[in-house]
Amino acid sequence: MPQSRTPAGTFRKSDHSLSACSGFIMSNCIMEKRISQKELRMPAAQDVTHPFEPVFDKRSQVLVLGTMPSPRSREEGYYAHPRNRFWCVLAQLFDEPLARTNEERIDQLLRHHIALWDVLASCRIEGAKDASIRDAVPNDLARIMDAAPVTAVFCTGAAAAQALSSLQRTENGNRLRAASLHEPRERRHGA
Repeated sequence: MPQSRTPAGTFRKSDHSLSACSGFIMSNCIMEKRISQKELRMPAAQDVTHPFEPVFDKRSQVLVLGTMPSPRSREEGYYAHPRNRFWCVLAQLFDEPLARTNEERIDQLLRHHIALWDVLASCRIEGAKDASIRDAVPNDLARIMDAAPVTAVFCTGAAAAQALSSLQRTENGNRLRAASLHEPRERRHGA
């Protein structure tokens, strides 16, 4: 069901995609959130340097790339914002309990041979808005690609896929191909 505006800055959204996530029961229920005046203001653009090392080991076969951590994630760890569903999706994919600490999350990734990083090493960005990214500097993905037998690369969204396409090239000059996790299946497979 699409979002609809209700009085006093409240948004409602029905979500049937997950049964439980981050303490919220999300199946067949309505989530309500009051939007404060502070949240409605546009954050000023700032220069941001990626704060994390990549997560991978010599067994990593899948590389998942985001664009740049959000302000909350930069403080607490990859995909740390409570409304981000990344860890919930992984828990459901692997039929495991939700990993709650950074240590549990890293363990979950490595047990399933998943590497995690972001396309950008630094950029100028407004809050967490990927569309506002300017002056992007890529991470050196060769650190992972040269050390692990990665056979698949996925991007967490269109902005990450676009940044990867325009900024990263393999040593032989070919573009590193990746599928966006948000891209419709028929576009990924050329249908």
